[in-house]
Amino acid sequence: MKKLLMLLLLAFLVTACSHKETESVQPKEDEMIIQYIIESEEICRVDFVSDLNGKYLRMGGFADFDRKTLKGNNDIYISYSHQDIELNKEWDNGALFEGIITQQLHLYDKNEEEIAVIDNLTIPVELGTVKIIIIEKEGNDYVAMSTT
Repeated sequence: MKKLLMLLLLAFLVTACSHKETESVQPKEDEMIIQYIIESEEICRVDFVSDLNGKYLRMGGFADFDRKTLKGNNDIYISYSHQDIELNKEWDNGALFEGIITQQLHLYDKNEEEIAVIDNLTIPVELGTVKIIIIEKEGNDYVAMSTT
């Protein structure tokens, strides 16, 4: 009986501690989603500023509140849509959501110290798609690259 209880407890712990399968996010027809994959243990927070065709679009960021690494977190998504333009006073509300999104990324470690800035990450706007950006460390530098 003890062995059975221990086996059940072990099975429960393995299930509870294993990574969840994340559902693939599906964009609406009028939005584009960017998924960020962090491949460096040092990165615990990322702030971004986005431009569309050279004009400010929006800013934001993502982090673990416990200052843990973002590596392995597959649920980091940002969506862009016509609503972003409609809410931005700098834009003509009739502007079409097309062109190039350019991002500046600020990377931070667990001590909230900025460890890198990645400038001019360009992402072509393709509505109805998910773009994947991988952020990793190559040597002493941090790089971001699109896989799509």
